[in-house]
Amino acid sequence: MKNYYWLPFKDDGWHSDTVARMSRSDAILPFLDGTAATRTRGGNSRPAGQWSDIGTGDQLFIGGHGHKYSTEKVTWVLGTGNVSWTASQLASAIKLKIANGGQRKIDFHILACFGANNMTPLAKSFGSKLAKELKARGFRGSLTAYKGATGMMAARGHQTGTSRMTALPHFAFGDGASTTGNPTKDAGVKWQLHP
Repeated sequence: MKNYYWLPFKDDGWHSDTVARMSRSDAILPFLDGTAATRTRGGNSRPAGQWSDIGTGDQLFIGGHGHKYSTEKVTWVLGTGNVSWTASQLASAIKLKIANGGQRKIDFHILACFGANNMTPLAKSFGSKLAKELKARGFRGSLTAYKGATGMMAARGHQTGTSRMTALPHFAFGDGASTTGNPTKDAGVKWQLHP
């Protein structure tokens, strides 16, 4: 089993954090435009991965930002403005990159704040929407999204609150993400794709 990380776009904050959270045996996939994503401005680097290398049992971690008041999309913050994708757009981009993805069981992870939270009891989470879109495109394996705000930088690997309401005080009063919260992995919600 190997871990692959993907940021479709070079979101400077997320890119540095992604490279920092990776182990030496993990690989980072190129940005959507095909440019290498292996090195940050600070000079940190990780091994480059290729989409064709992803096989059965591998994990694909997709980094992005959740939205404050929406479960409809994830966003990347670019120097020229933000780019947002719906679950359908993200699933389509993955389908274009992973040829014959339905022949392999891949464990997808969406690393975006509130990816497993519903806004209301009737509003589905971004994670559930992405799982549905991946299933529709024939992918097998699983998708995991996370509840609460997932920590970055100093708070990497920790969760700030379990919902928008419980995370709000940390951000509203300038604390930022908690470095003592529960591990992010404990906030995971998993959806099974095709068997």
